[in-house]
Amino acid sequence: MVRKSVLPGALMSSRLSSGIAIAFVLTISLVSFSPAVSASTEWYDWPERRQINIGSDNAFTAENGVSGGTGTHDDPYIIENWRIWNETGVNCISITNTQAYFIVRNVYVKTSSTGIYLHNVVHGSIVDCIATDSSIGISLAYCSKCSIVNCTLSRDIYGITLTECKDLTVKDNGFHDNLIDKHVNKETHPWIEGSLGSMVCASILIVLIAVLCLIAWGRLTYKPPGKEGPKPGT
Repeated sequence: MVRKSVLPGALMSSRLSSGIAIAFVLTISLVSFSPAVSASTEWYDWPERRQINIGSDNAFTAENGVSGGTGTHDDPYIIENWRIWNETGVNCISITNTQAYFIVRNVYVKTSSTGIYLHNVVHGSIVDCIATDSSIGISLAYCSKCSIVNCTLSRDIYGITLTECKDLTVKDNGFHDNLIDKHVNKETHPWIEGSLGSMVCASILIVLIAVLCLIAWGRLTYKPPGKEGPKPGT
């Protein structure tokens, strides 16, 4: 019985075809299951615009940089992904006399005045913003129920200033090469990292622990009258 020999050229062609098929399948798999590449979120990719000045709840409009939201707790106004700089002598973002819920996030500000300024505001949040080379990076005055979270303050004269504010959340912010990182009106509240409510609760707890320790110490050292130990020499 004579065996048929396989020609070297045919064998090589068969292996080459198999390799191409495998490579094709792998390529399709990688294309099908690879996650989509998200758009860049670097500040220098954000569009540039002039200052934002909002003086009432009715001024949260597209012309003032608002990209969405209705101003409620579950659907706050959104101001995001802007680059506002070189606004000599003016605040980059100024929001005053509002009670609507809003979030300012992913905004880069640079000015000789204040980067982000809130005055007489309730329900405002500043998140993931960058304020650099400004007189004041972020300033809140006479505000309540507001927050400053995960912002970066660099090369400012003042990083963050708070004046006559209450019920704030200020946490996870980064300070780099500022003349003064934080300035707060000491007569109204101390500097906080976290919520003011949490700080008050912690202070009350510390006072209670101190009082309990004093009571326990008094009981341990108290000696009832008539039970003194023997006097020396008796």
